[in-house]
Amino acid sequence: MPFTATYPVGLSAACGTSRQYRPTPEASTSEVYDIVESIVTPADNAPTTIRRGAIIGTAPTYRNTPWDDTTLDCFSLNDAYVLPHFKRASGWFDLHPIPEMVFRPKGERKVRPEHAPVGGYLRPEGHLEWLKTRTFPVYLHDCTECDCAARLEKWSRGELPGTTRPHDPYPFPKWPNARPFPQKAVDAKFGTYFSSTPALMLAWMLMESYREVQIFGIHLATEWEYIMQRPNMEFMIGMALSQGVQFIIPEKSTLLKGKHRYAVESKPDLDLERVQRRMALIKDEGARLQQRLAKVSWYARGEKDDIRARLGVLDLELLDCRQEYGRLAAISRVA
Repeated sequence: MPFTATYPVGLSAACGTSRQYRPTPEASTSEVYDIVESIVTPADNAPTTIRRGAIIGTAPTYRNTPWDDTTLDCFSLNDAYVLPHFKRASGWFDLHPIPEMVFRPKGERKVRPEHAPVGGYLRPEGHLEWLKTRTFPVYLHDCTECDCAARLEKWSRGELPGTTRPHDPYPFPKWPNARPFPQKAVDAKFGTYFSSTPALMLAWMLMESYREVQIFGIHLATEWEYIMQRPNMEFMIGMALSQGVQFIIPEKSTLLKGKHRYAVESKPDLDLERVQRRMALIKDEGARLQQRLAKVSWYARGEKDDIRARLGVLDLELLDCRQEYGRLAAISRVA
């Protein structure tokens, strides 16, 4: 069941190293989104009785987590506990099937290819024991909640083409602190569009009535899989904002940020686009010259030499363009 916004979403830019996003119910009920310039802190407009929680990942901004704020519940995931100065947690999430986990030998910091097979989820040796011995709830993949037996049966009948064989169903761990992640309830309320554990954690927090969510160490911008996950996370944040949940996100996080304000600021990376166009023109001319060279008569040596000379120049120009593109791309990443 989708959320329906009843008022515009106001975005409040907090001072310091974090951005705060809060709904503005006092605004008009039109579909225009207002930008609020006032400085806001959590205490300014939020009663102390609201549930406040943080989603903490492994990107560098996890260090910004206000660990000493005892009114803030801290939730993390996977193997984030290996990070230095990770101080506390109120709950933990590892939603990947246990049979698909691959455990890295102790003492080996470098990830070798044999330690991370395709489709496997790399964890430190002793990971399950660490989860089992926590004093707070640990939310895990549950085969009943995820209909693993039905999925395996569909795969066996050839109804899931293009997919690898699903794992065999396994019993849920009988740990005192283990909790099945409520996948069916999440799907019923929000649909099945989920592509990351942080997005599922946020859905769970919304179901648990958290009204302030802080997000640290979740950038979703460094590797291919995280770039694929970012749209879903931002979609969930938008749904939560429409229901009055406020967010605090570190300034260095790429969540809810673009490289420019569309239709207001100049499009970024125009120099990169110019170099790309020049490279395309060079390649096109080179392809036409190669075709022409193939058709030149064997005795037209002068014409052949001229074509080869021009091709040599194009090769140098293309090399220059590639070097310029690399330089501009590096500058763009830093910016």
